[in-house]
Amino acid sequence: MNNTKKGDSSAKLIFGNEELVSQLLRNYSGLEILKDVQAEDIEDVTDRYVPMFEEERDSDVVKKIHLKGNEKPFFLISLIEHKSRVDYNVIMQLLRYMVFIWIDYEREMKNQTGNKDIVRTKGFKYPPILPIVYYEDSGRWTADMNLAERIMLNEGETICVIKQVCKKLDKAKIMEQMADELEENMETIAKICSAIEKEGTHDAEAIFHFMNPE
Repeated sequence: MNNTKKGDSSAKLIFGNEELVSQLLRNYSGLEILKDVQAEDIEDVTDRYVPMFEEERDSDVVKKIHLKGNEKPFFLISLIEHKSRVDYNVIMQLLRYMVFIWIDYEREMKNQTGNKDIVRTKGFKYPPILPIVYYEDSGRWTADMNLAERIMLNEGETICVIKQVCKKLDKAKIMEQMADELEENMETIAKICSAIEKEGTHDAEAIFHFMNPE
């Protein structure tokens, strides 16, 4: 396999060094469970996950964080998609990486416990994964940061918009103002307002189902 992304190598100086990674996690992750992580708590497990890569990526890194007082691992995907330009599908790349790690974790737990059905039990939990996108360009990163925003006909997102429209109606905002403030097209806002009027309620889920009858 050939690495066609030579620019990716620049960030490996950071993410290939456990001391620097520990500083990054302590100071910038904002996660309470990582506030005391040290270099010796970090294990590089990149080679274990090489099959997930579509091509050889000599800067992508996977770290397993051994949390003090916690037997369960914490993963850092610093397959940090070292981007020099905006990649609008990076959220899906990261999802694939995360699923690969979770599937591998399933196998590991089955082998450790000798219980092939352990993943079907109520108490089985998957380890948390922290994905990071390392973006090198000077321009603003404009790709979706939430997986839901990449999915068509997303119920959760639509309900969120409906709730915001209801709040703005309570403030006597007109549709043009709502469309501008919510960055939605007028057709969407008009449909929501019409449904709210016909249903006579501000219950977002009820309005959603009225707009999308099964």
